Amino acid sequence: MIKINIILYAIIIICFYDICDAKFANYMTIENIKFSVNGSNETNFKIEKIRFFNKSMFCNFPRTNNSLYATFTTINLDKKDVYEPFPNSILNEFNGSCDRLISVISFEIDDKNNLYLLDEGRYNNGTICPPKLFIYNSENEIKIHNLTNSIINNASIQLEDILIDGINKYIYISYHDTNKVSGIFLMHIDTNMKIKSLLYNNERLKEESGYTLHIKGADPLPKEISQIKSMGLSCDGEAFFFSFISSKMIYSILTKEIYKQYKNETNKNDIYVDKIYEAYKNDATSTIIYSNMGNLFLTGLEKNKIYSYDLIDNDLSRFDYKGLRELNTTGENISFPVKMTFYNGKIFLLTNLLNSSKYTIYSETINEKSYIYGCAGLKYQFNLSFYIMLGIFILILLFVLTFVIVGNIQDKYINKKNN
Repeated sequence: MIKINIILYAIIIICFYDICDAKFANYMTIENIKFSVNGSNETNFKIEKIRFFNKSMFCNFPRTNNSLYATFTTINLDKKDVYEPFPNSILNEFNGSCDRLISVISFEIDDKNNLYLLDEGRYNNGTICPPKLFIYNSENEIKIHNLTNSIINNASIQLEDILIDGINKYIYISYHDTNKVSGIFLMHIDTNMKIKSLLYNNERLKEESGYTLHIKGADPLPKEISQIKSMGLSCDGEAFFFSFISSKMIYSILTKEIYKQYKNETNKNDIYVDKIYEAYKNDATSTIIYSNMGNLFLTGLEKNKIYSYDLIDNDLSRFDYKGLRELNTTGENISFPVKMTFYNGKIFLLTNLLNSSKYTIYSETINEKSYIYGCAGLKYQFNLSFYIMLGIFILILLFVLTFVIVGNIQDKYINKKNN
């Protein structure tokens, strides 16, 4: 009976350890890309973002420093070897025409399965066409919007990332230029797609935006800042998050204040920004993703870490930030985590060795989905997956204790009977 108890204790310890200490596993490695159309194998490429949809992985290959056959592709998750130009090879094939995809620097998929492709219009470090936004909807229709205003027309501007607020119908586009100016443009999807500046760090942009951002408290926004590599939205669309990669700080703004300014519904010239945490000062992030359970996930580029904030909505402030957690990345030699995304209850992590075209994608089960699939975790609704695992652990513990108690009773009965 003692041996059985030891075995059962071992089982419960192993099960609980496995649940609580899940590690990222190698999902796939990308060292060369083979296009389905011409069969070429390319080794000089850069991946900016990955997203998953309908058993396929989408990824973009900017043509800033190369002449790849396709700049936006999809890959079948069952094969993982051949890249299909998306939505077709004609749109990806470069022929000097500005109605083609020149260089997709970023993209996003919304909750209606619309695909937004941000094309910077550069080819082999030369500007060929003005920046454009290609919108590909679920009915296979393509709409093209030219991105032009007094700032974007500046030749030194480089677009960075795109974020979609499907609830309020807004598009965020971040950028930077060679003069250390970084900012964010805002567009409304259902109107004339007029471009307005939301964020800037240079006086010459003040007239363009018409209002100023202020950090709550004494600290101003940093003057000398690098790219805005990361933007995020809460799952209810009420809070916008962003980070300058050099500042090592995450900031948040109430979206209702942003949209009032966009629609000229307020006379205020100031928008106040929350600096939401100090604990992250020793690392820099390139990705902010928000889950539908109300958790904020961040990459740590310097320490090769993945962080998570558990957020609870309350009436006193927009969010309660419960504390920074580190996801376990010790199972693999993860280096330079570039981007993250959710798919099928898992978190996928894109990593890249600096100055290399070798990318590795890692995955870990966390039982959460992207914010675009709805909001399940706010208003004191906790992460159910944790409590499910806790319930399983308690059941196993009760099972073991039952065996121990029954075994001890049997031993006493047998000893009493033998005596």
